[in-house]
Amino acid sequence: EMAVSFEVPTIDISAFDGDDPVASAAVVDAVRAACENVGFFLLADRGGVSEDLVRDALAASRGFFELPLDEKMRVASLKKGYIPVDGCDNAVRPTSLHEKFSCSRVDLATVDRSDPYYDPSASPQAELYFGEDNRWPGAPDGFRDAWERYYVAMESLTRRLLRIFARALRAKGGDDFFADRCRRHVSNLVALRYPPLDGSGGAAIEERVRAHTDPTDVTILAFERGPQGLQVLPDGADDWLDVPDVQSTLLVNLGDVLRFWTNDAWRSTRHRVTARPRGARAGVPSGVPSGLD
Repeated sequence: EMAVSFEVPTIDISAFDGDDPVASAAVVDAVRAACENVGFFLLADRGGVSEDLVRDALAASRGFFELPLDEKMRVASLKKGYIPVDGCDNAVRPTSLHEKFSCSRVDLATVDRSDPYYDPSASPQAELYFGEDNRWPGAPDGFRDAWERYYVAMESLTRRLLRIFARALRAKGGDDFFADRCRRHVSNLVALRYPPLDGSGGAAIEERVRAHTDPTDVTILAFERGPQGLQVLPDGADDWLDVPDVQSTLLVNLGDVLRFWTNDAWRSTRHRVTARPRGARAGVPSGVPSGLD
């Protein structure tokens, strides 16, 4: 019996919406294979997202994290805003090894707040997701603009991915089968900074992020200096695999919701971040859960 070969592939999805049906089908086939085998893939050319948008979002994030702690704490919040090192208990990330900033949807000023779905007084779920406004730091200059533009770009890219997923699964509702069910999403955009390790652990590998799967549909990640230490453990694999560092890509990983929606045909793969002592690193993951209902 031949051993299954696991790898995190790089896929160019630009032909999906093009005029060449053969090239479009090849995109769908490549995505389907990645989702069935490993649950992770890299998007060539950032999936069509402007390099400037990604650069600006990462630069804004680093600029914020480099501010004095008391300035960052002005936008502290366990829901939307800043969480410092050791700022909260987390089952996935040891709190001594990261700090975080997050926001939720950037278009809530345009939704109908009389709709019980968006009314914080209507249910505990609505209070959790819509009970607080995003908290935006006053510095660095341009932070909010960079983040809001990046958030909108991730929404658009996610809709495109969901259309590819629907075609790959031959969904009876057509290409918009999943996208239609995520219109009222509660997605978070998160920046994580892992401060430098002090070297006290010697050469031992330390888990900055413990092994876990994501409780979402799909997560899209951008890295400042590549996916250093990010490893995946596909079902049936003998050992952890390093995610390759490929220039000008975004990393996509499937979450538990898609595994559930596909009756386990697609993978929500365990992954972790390991580290040996080195400099700080930053990344911007965009998690996309479906709507509450």
